[in-house]
Parts: sequence; structure tokens; C-alpha cells
Amino acid sequence: MAKHQATPDNELDSTSAKAISEAVKPHPLTAERKESMRSRILNRIATTPAPAPAGTLTVRADERGWIAITPQIEIKVLHRDLEQNVQTTLWRVQPGAFVPPHYHQLNEECLVLEGEIKVGDHIVRQGDMHIALAGHTHPKVESTTGALLLLRAEIQDWPSATA
Repeated sequence: MAKHQATPDNELDSTSAKAISEAVKPHPLTAERKESMRSRILNRIATTPAPAPAGTLTVRADERGWIAITPQIEIKVLHRDLEQNVQTTLWRVQPGAFVPPHYHQLNEECLVLEGEIKVGDHIVRQGDMHIALAGHTHPKVESTTGALLLLRAEIQDWPSATA
């Protein structure tokens, strides 16, 4: 009797795998069953996205929940870089919502994806990028229309914001 050696990750060695495959007899499939299996496999291939390339990260739209930080503002943390102390977030701002004046230790980059915001008396519209520079307090930020914002700024700790 041949001695078989264990392989990494508890895989079968080729001699054992061949012996098992020769001993197992295939079960005949009906044409209907073959078509059902084929259809399920093709559907799975079509609906399963390829993994992100090495060295990249993709956050899908349906991942990571929204967190209410005020009754009129929700955020979704997309990414946190703890070493740099920055995070990228989406902000869903309802009409009439505001953020009081606040100080920035790091630059805050804000891209208005939808709607508009007002920073003090300065209006920032859809497609505009607004940067609050480190070391400054910027005035009240408000939206009369509502807005969807993409912010990259220093990490803030909101309840359940752990992404």
C-alpha cells in the first residue's frame, strides 16, 4: 500500500484524488436538470462582480449603513485612514439642515454631488468643490434645498461610525 502525504490546506494528494474520482460513478442527469444547473451557473457568473484588483478597495452602494448625526443629516462612512486621521463620508442633508461653525485641524474637502449648501454667505452648488483649510473655523453650513455631499476630513466619532 502506498503511503500518502498530507498537502497544504488539507488537500488530497494526486494519487488519492485519482483513486476517488475513478471509484465514484457519475449520476445521469436529465436534460431538464442539466439546463437548470447551466442556467444557475450562468446567472451566478453574470451577477457576481469580479473582485477588486489587488491593491484596491471597492465599497458597494448597498454596503455600510447611514448614521443619523442630527435629525436632518445622515452620513455614511466610506473609508477611514487611521494613520492619517482622515475619513471619506457621504452626507445626506435635508432641506433646512445646518452644521454650526466649527474648527478644522486638517483640511476638509467637500464635493457637492446634488443640491447646494451655503457656507456663511457663500453658495456651493452641485459639482463644486469647497475646501475648509486646516487651522481655521468656518462659518455655519446650511442647505435650503437639501444636498448630497462627499466629504474627506479628519475623523469624527459618531455613534456606529466604525467603517
